[in-house]
Amino acid sequence: MWKFKQDLIVNIYGSLKDWEDLSIAYLKVSEMQLLHNSVYVNKLISQIHLQKISNDLIVQQGLYYKFYKPNDTRLYKNCSYHNLNHGLCPQYIYDAFSDNEYSFKVELFFHRTNFTYDSFQAANQIVLRQNWDFLFFAKSAIYSRRNDFINITLVYNSFNDSFMAVTPGKNTNFSSNQYLDCMGHNYTEPYDPRCRPWYQNSLLHPGNQFNKPYKDLFSHATIMTASARIDDPNGNNISIISIDFNIQNLIDNLFTQKEKDEIDNNFDTHSVLFHEDKNTVYYHRYWNFKERTIVPWQDLEFNKTDSNFTDDEYYNFVRLIQDSKDYSLTGQYDIKYKQNITPFYQFWSKNKKPQQFF
Repeated sequence: MWKFKQDLIVNIYGSLKDWEDLSIAYLKVSEMQLLHNSVYVNKLISQIHLQKISNDLIVQQGLYYKFYKPNDTRLYKNCSYHNLNHGLCPQYIYDAFSDNEYSFKVELFFHRTNFTYDSFQAANQIVLRQNWDFLFFAKSAIYSRRNDFINITLVYNSFNDSFMAVTPGKNTNFSSNQYLDCMGHNYTEPYDPRCRPWYQNSLLHPGNQFNKPYKDLFSHATIMTASARIDDPNGNNISIISIDFNIQNLIDNLFTQKEKDEIDNNFDTHSVLFHEDKNTVYYHRYWNFKERTIVPWQDLEFNKTDSNFTDDEYYNFVRLIQDSKDYSLTGQYDIKYKQNITPFYQFWSKNKKPQQFF
């Protein structure tokens, strides 16, 4: 009788263990499927809208060559940022900003030493008019994309003499900026586009460059910039065309909404959008972009104010992110059809609790 009870207990325990293993396996497969579905949709939508930004850069590059002969008869309501900041512009310039910090009605430009249109030599005056004509198409793109998931806030073209044409005009105080000294200390204006990372990065690398999120020097808000070289037919650089873009609509209508929809499922899930450079976060539910901080993903998942994790767990997480980034560049996979995507499923722990990302 006792032997029968022992066998029964062993059999029940074995059955329960098998059931537990099957349940864990089922939950694991379910979670992997959930992760795939969520990530794939987010990836697809984000890529579509980021591709629009990339296409805009390509179009702007191509259009620039069509404006070598600017309109000599058109009158431009223009002023330099230096004069804007020192109250030296015509009153109609200030009137254009009476109810908004942006204006499509005026043409503003930046230069470290030349502060009026007439102070430029004739050849450079042509460049100014050329850019004001050229940026008309950027204004159209900004206006038409204003309700997109990823919308454009500014387009600007920067040259190697510090000249920068900006649209729409933005009521920004360039003169209050900290002095940027990559070109020396002999300038009246402290700002210089040639000293900015987006300019230097694009100058060194051909093609469209999506820079990691960074703090704007003026508003101190976290912004994103895509930039590209504009070269002459011989490959000599003319300028750097740049687009500042905002992903708040993408966050509000895709990531945040999706997490609200998934709040009742069995898993604690959230989406992350980050840049490959230092894993800088574009979006994370624990990151508030309004706080104007630049944060890598690992420092959000492993909050330094919460010590319930080990250094090994933290650095293992960083290594797994790097493994996924490396595989995304070198692996032979197809996310849509779920071919060879197992290396993207990463298992990690925090406070000895198992976690997973895809």
